Parts: sequence; C-alpha cells; structure tokens
Amino acid sequence: SEDIAASLFRQGGSVTGVTFFGMDAAVKRFELLREVFPTRRRVRFMTQKDAEHWIAVETRGAATLGLRVEPFMVEDLSELERFFARPLRRDETIYVATTVWNALRLNTIVTLAKQARAPIIYPSIEFAEAGGLISCSTDYRAALERATELLLRVLKGAHPGAIPFERSTRVYVVVNRKTAKDIYVTIPPEVLARADRVLE
Repeated sequence: SEDIAASLFRQGGSVTGVTFFGMDAAVKRFELLREVFPTRRRVRFMTQKDAEHWIAVETRGAATLGLRVEPFMVEDLSELERFFARPLRRDETIYVATTVWNALRLNTIVTLAKQARAPIIYPSIEFAEAGGLISCSTDYRAALERATELLLRVLKGAHPGAIPFERSTRVYVVVNRKTAKDIYVTIPPEVLARADRVLE
C-alpha cells in the first residue's frame, strides 16, 4: 500500500521484501495446457460463485493463447460429480481454479478426474501429490529463500528502504507421470525436462 512503499523499485520507506502475484502462475497454467494438449482449445474452468470476481483475472492469459474458457460453478459434491460425469469433447481440457473450496476437496476432485481420464491442470503441488496429472503453482519456497537473503542484508546493516522490493514470478511445476500413464496422456519430453518434480 502507499503507507508501506511508494513503488516496488523506489519504496522510500523502511521496509523491503519479496512479493508474488498468484495470477502469474495462472498464466503459466494456460501455457502448460496449450503445450501438453495443443489440439484442445476449449477449457472448462471449475470455480465457485464466491470467487466469480476472480475469473477475469485468473483467465487473462487464455485468449492470447487461442483458448476459449467456459466457467463452471461447482458448489457441492453432487455438482462436482456431474461436472466430471459430463463427457469431455475432444477439444476440451479442465482447469481447476485457485479457490479454497477446490483446495479443501482436492482428494475428491483428483479421484473423479482420474476416473473420467480428464486432461486437467491443478493450482497447487498437493493436487499432483494426491494423484493429479499436472500442477503449476507459485514457487513459494524460492520467494521465501530470497526474502531470507534480503533479511540477512538488513541484519548486516543495509537500510531496508534502499533495497527494492522484488517480485517473484517463478512457478513450480509437478508432473505425475504415473497418472499420465493411467489415463493414457503423453506428456511432451520438453515439459518433463522443465518440470521441478516428476512423480513416478
């Protein structure tokens, strides 16, 4: 805010640090969808009504990639089951939005997605660890490591106001290759090579 820093580069105050914007990861997710499923141009965007105001922000990178996003409001278990029971078109993929509701039901979502053999991308590491196909999230660990480095500079005598805020844009990608095999999805070698973790 204006009370804390005038800008990221010349804050003029007595604080510094690392900031990250979760929507940077959202853009990367759409890029990954486009790379892994190049012939699928329609995206079912699974979200909830209380997060509806975030749809335009979280999907901002889709249009530039030639992807058409269709929001689906999923509010309870029956709607979730119907969402995955609806057959996917050959040109469709699924994007699980970054919402608390989705995070709290990650095991159910992953189970239903695997049963439907859905080409899908998730917003956090936990989904991939639970058996989800691919996750792409903000790399919080890298941001915290950099924040620690800035703190050490301050402890050694640097004035916080003289150290520009840094914006972390790095994402953390996890590919579950076992799930890919189970649902007959081929992950491009380039994606596997760039992934931070590949789960076998």
